[in-house]
Amino acid sequence: MSRPLLITTCTDRKTLAPPRSLQVRHLPGRSIEGRSTEWINRISKVGTAKVPAFHLYAGEHWSLTKDCAPYVGGICVISTGYGLISSESLVSGYGATFTPGQIDSIGKDLQDSQDWWRYINEWEGPMGRRTPISRLAKKSTVLIAASATYLNVIRPELEKIDPSSLIIISGGSAPSVLPDHRIVVSERLLTSLGGSMVSLNIRVAQYLLSEAPKSGLTRRWAEKKILDLDSRSTDRVKYSRTKLTDKQVVTEIRKMLKLDPRITISRAHRALRDSGLACEQTRFRDLFREYVGHQK
Repeated sequence: MSRPLLITTCTDRKTLAPPRSLQVRHLPGRSIEGRSTEWINRISKVGTAKVPAFHLYAGEHWSLTKDCAPYVGGICVISTGYGLISSESLVSGYGATFTPGQIDSIGKDLQDSQDWWRYINEWEGPMGRRTPISRLAKKSTVLIAASATYLNVIRPELEKIDPSSLIIISGGSAPSVLPDHRIVVSERLLTSLGGSMVSLNIRVAQYLLSEAPKSGLTRRWAEKKILDLDSRSTDRVKYSRTKLTDKQVVTEIRKMLKLDPRITISRAHRALRDSGLACEQTRFRDLFREYVGHQK
């Protein structure tokens, strides 16, 4: 039996800094069609350094993705900037995300994101003709590890695929989202697997791939394996923190720098969390550096 194909998401943290031209915040216009057309024009002509996508993305999520490589027949990336690409594709650093409320968010709502995804995949991409997920699923079992935000963006395409050839791990997605394709995972699993919420989906995927029987990865086996793991896990301690927009985070950074101009990023982030506010570490770091850079 052929080994499964892993599809997972891009990350904000990258090994190559994006040039100004490849940051969504600097795109002109308002319509998603016009902005995506301009984006494709820019990203297809960019002359900056490129690396395989496998080596572009960084952080906890992508470190675990790399750990999955020995168990799969290939890895594809749901990339906001490039569309669906192979991890072998040569790509540049870029600033684009489907996550709302960030400085490089591509639109205001899910419809904008789905339209952008459709337009970006009409471009041939960095390696020529693309292979849609539906066709990939006909060749081997496809395992998708994606957040609710990214899963909803590609949902229209996934709904057309036979559930027997597609296994989706997406903690945080509503029960009604692709119920025939998705395996429900709980944050409880992290008490057994370790790590943070940002790595839940890929951590569960890595667990399933490393434990899969020689006969191959099947939905029935995966569901039983996760139920068994959940029964051995315990509830996590939860902290109630208020989530902030980019603008609100920058306001907090400005306050902290006014009180202590030499405060480090790590200390500032810890102070933010201690005050009952929430901002993912990588996002906070990028906003902090950008704000400080603008003050020089």
